[in-house]
Amino acid sequence: MFKLSREFIVISLLTLIVSFCSIIYELVYSQALTVLYGGTVARYSITIGLYLISLGLGSFFYNAFKFKNRLVFFWWNELLLSLAGPLGVIAIFFSPFFLLSHTPIVIVGVLSGIEIPLLVGLLSLNEKDKFSKILGLDYVGSFLGTVVYSMILYPKLGLVATALWVGFLNFLSTWIYAVWKMGKEKLLKFVSFLLLIIYSIFLFFSDDIQSFILRHYRQNEIRSEYSGHDPNTESIRVTQAFSTPYQDVTVYEAVSKNGAVDHCLNLDSHMQVCDSTYKLYHSGLVDVPMLFLRARSIQALLIGGGDWIAVDYLLKYPNVASIDQVDIDGQFIEFMKHEPHFKTLHHDAYKSKLLHLTVDDGYSFMRFNKKKYDLILIDLPGIRHDKLAHLYSAEFYHFLYRSLSENGIVAGWMYGATGLVREHYKVLMNTMREAGFKTHILYDAYQLGAEEPKPAQPFYLLSKNNNLEPFLSIQTSDYLNKTYPLYKNLSWIDIPYFPGVPPNTVLKPNYDIIVKN
Repeated sequence: MFKLSREFIVISLLTLIVSFCSIIYELVYSQALTVLYGGTVARYSITIGLYLISLGLGSFFYNAFKFKNRLVFFWWNELLLSLAGPLGVIAIFFSPFFLLSHTPIVIVGVLSGIEIPLLVGLLSLNEKDKFSKILGLDYVGSFLGTVVYSMILYPKLGLVATALWVGFLNFLSTWIYAVWKMGKEKLLKFVSFLLLIIYSIFLFFSDDIQSFILRHYRQNEIRSEYSGHDPNTESIRVTQAFSTPYQDVTVYEAVSKNGAVDHCLNLDSHMQVCDSTYKLYHSGLVDVPMLFLRARSIQALLIGGGDWIAVDYLLKYPNVASIDQVDIDGQFIEFMKHEPHFKTLHHDAYKSKLLHLTVDDGYSFMRFNKKKYDLILIDLPGIRHDKLAHLYSAEFYHFLYRSLSENGIVAGWMYGATGLVREHYKVLMNTMREAGFKTHILYDAYQLGAEEPKPAQPFYLLSKNNNLEPFLSIQTSDYLNKTYPLYKNLSWIDIPYFPGVPPNTVLKPNYDIIVKN
């Protein structure tokens, strides 16, 4: 009867654990790089490639070492790995150069490449033939790591906390084995125990550490953005920063030189809500499209809008009979229900009996939707990363087209048509044409003040019916009462076609749809 030795069983478990940890480090790095630089496919592909070549380098380096004590070397290797893994994600966030930010991938890859020959070397001489089993368990551990990371760790803990917990597991398993086997190495045992205590303290504060890093990084990012276009802003104070499974959420205060405070909300790197602009934005998104809808009973669909403000604007119109809303981020939705400042902006609109909320991806929802809508509002962050590319695809716009009633309208915010966003605009127009839309209206929300109204934020309208005309009803918003002369002559024009510019599709993305920072 075949019997496994206790030594082989322990080495097998160690192999599972260390391979489990190593692949999670790399997945954390991939996601961190995606957050910073966009390009999900590129970031994950490059990370995997660098990791694999680094594993090979680690295996080659193993043969260059002359061991006096293979067990002590294993201890040092795993100590470095358990420290480099979590520190790597922090280094990525604060790396000044793009290429330098990939260094942690290589370091962890090389140290992980040393592991397998080192673990096999720890086996007794009569068990060296079990190399294939150790290698197989290494693959199994990597597979388990990918599943646990995607299903549990990243959604529940976030990037930095995940790296800290995995680093702790990495070191704990090594420490237990080393203490069991290291015999007279009393100094290393003491150092191991001391490091374990220190690691446990860091682990206890892992959420605080993660929040500090995210808050500091986002604060620098926002400060840099303001310095480029708003010289009147004196300081930026980030009050809350956290990650959901789908996006980074940052709440901050922009303090001007005269002491005025502008409360704002960013999703990833995109400004979503500010005291100074939310009325302007939602007047353009909700009020202007309502000029074209004369039905007594409007069926409305809101895609995104987890801040609830667009819902609040829709509820001001008595002819809105029903509002369906779909938003993928349930955690963000719950946060916005109860955040004290933003509650004053949405007036608890989520409590309305007219509202029907679905927590789902907008693409998936529209793909299977059979209902017809008179008004579809696209209230999403701007596309600065490819994770939103499917919501700017020809397939998605076709789903919108088939979900419109005959006199229905789609409305959404856009970046504009000139300057740095020109390529984005070209792709967007060809994508809308590919989906079946032939005509559109481009318009602005106007900043009102003592002087003449100034165009401030661009929007678009899409419809199957190009005979719809703006009409000011008795029951309308203050904004439209003041600005109707600016909109009364809006008319439908052909969506321009740009030769040689492929539309953005799910199966064949055109990454020019992404607006670079």
